[in-house]
Amino acid sequence: MVWYPAVTKSYKSEQYQVEKGFRFLKDKTFRVSEGINNQILFPGLNMADGQTYFLLMLILLILSDFWFPYPMIISAPVTYFGIILLILGLWVIFWTRSLLLEQRTTLSPYETPTALVTSGPFSISRNPVYLGMTAILAGSAIFMGSGITFVFPILFILIIEMWFIPVEEQKLERVFGEQYLEYKKTVRKWV
Repeated sequence: MVWYPAVTKSYKSEQYQVEKGFRFLKDKTFRVSEGINNQILFPGLNMADGQTYFLLMLILLILSDFWFPYPMIISAPVTYFGIILLILGLWVIFWTRSLLLEQRTTLSPYETPTALVTSGPFSISRNPVYLGMTAILAGSAIFMGSGITFVFPILFILIIEMWFIPVEEQKLERVFGEQYLEYKKTVRKWV
């Protein structure tokens, strides 16, 4: 069993239960979101909010800079702007997480939310965690400066846009109905 700080020792219906968003399954499946089952990337690991793809893209971004030393398309001091973007992305993610915890609603897209949070970063973007992850990837690509690294933030956006956001928005529409539809009219999906 893989260890994370939040692991509990209770067993329910063949699942190792983990607080707010992580599940380790005995059958070694990896669930991307409801209706999608991907056993290829990380068998036995179920991470919320596209974290698996984010981590995969971040690792590939860093490794690609070493494996394929393409010519630098951005050089210092402009590359240092990437650090600012990376820090901004981390800040947005932590701010979003704290608001969700404060409202006592789920952090996991696999669970049913109990509150519709529309303040803080949710007043700017309907998907602030994905926005923060994208900012981290884009900041890393800018900091690295090579052309190949910019593929990974774009690929991450495509994956999230196609597989995660539609499923999550359908769930929110089902749970919150008209309240969520009104929120969708006033706040953009990304920024």
